[in-house]
Amino acid sequence: MRLPQSCQARVVRAPSKCGFRAPQSPVKKLDEIEIRKLHKLLASPYRQEIELQHVLHQADYVTLRIRIREQKRFTIFDIDEPTARAWGQAMLEWADTLAQAGQVKAGEGK
Repeated sequence: MRLPQSCQARVVRAPSKCGFRAPQSPVKKLDEIEIRKLHKLLASPYRQEIELQHVLHQADYVTLRIRIREQKRFTIFDIDEPTARAWGQAMLEWADTLAQAGQVKAGEGK
């Protein structure tokens, strides 16, 4: 399908005005029954908002949800307890290695 010349540059911004609609992904209902906020922080140097949430699912299992917001984009991970434990340990080891080496801490700059 060829769009009118006036619509070709605007398809991404306003597709419905030009009679063209991008395919919509089906809405998927999640099985969460309880979401509890645990912690929220702002990461340096790029100011990502990181939020940790405790999620209880209908199937009677629990995950840790990690929501990372970068301007308008979200990245979301739902991880189980063993993965959270391993990921947390890896981050602690990395931070300890930097501290022992006297590397620059977040927010201090070079």
